[in-house]
Amino acid sequence: MLAILTMGGFLLTRLACAQGIQAATTVITGGTLIDGTGRAPLKNAVVIIEANKFTAVGKRGKLRVPAGARTINAAGKFIIPGLFDSHIHYRDYVPELFLAYGITSVIHMGNPADYILAQRDGINKGEIAGPRIFASGPSLMELEAPGSNPTVPVGSADHVRETVRALIARGVDQITVNIDQDPDTFAVMAEEAHKGPSDCRLYNASAGRSDPGAEYP
Repeated sequence: MLAILTMGGFLLTRLACAQGIQAATTVITGGTLIDGTGRAPLKNAVVIIEANKFTAVGKRGKLRVPAGARTINAAGKFIIPGLFDSHIHYRDYVPELFLAYGITSVIHMGNPADYILAQRDGINKGEIAGPRIFASGPSLMELEAPGSNPTVPVGSADHVRETVRALIARGVDQITVNIDQDPDTFAVMAEEAHKGPSDCRLYNASAGRSDPGAEYP
């Protein structure tokens, strides 16, 4: 994940949040760091970001700042880790809204595969400003249902396998199931999802449950 910090509720390094950008060294100084671990806030903090990774955190005057680094003065502001929205339906107007409110990663629950994968890959390549996306394609349902979120009806076990394999072949990060399936059908979905990449997981949207067999990095 890119080294992105929010300050006072707004992202200072907004355009650098696209995955894949090999940004120059950035140093954020002077703010109060709340790192999310439960430790006491660190006043007058220094955060060093190199090659899009946090490389050092400490108090100003105790860290060596790399020569030529881009410096952001955060005096009077708060520094927190980027936030994670775990259930979203992506639309064209949301990327900058997410960034403006400090959300730098999202788990997507249902869109046409062509659209959401293009958004995810464009962000990863630095072509689009937006949060890191963990993408599914359309959600899988027992029957096609009306609504604004795309779904794909699935029937027999063979149809389920074919549908899940096709989505994984497209490069989705998870399979979304929008309503409860019978246990046998759900087992087939889970089996096929686990044959995909290690971070491909099965999510049951109606029950709010995730298959715990794979974790997001």
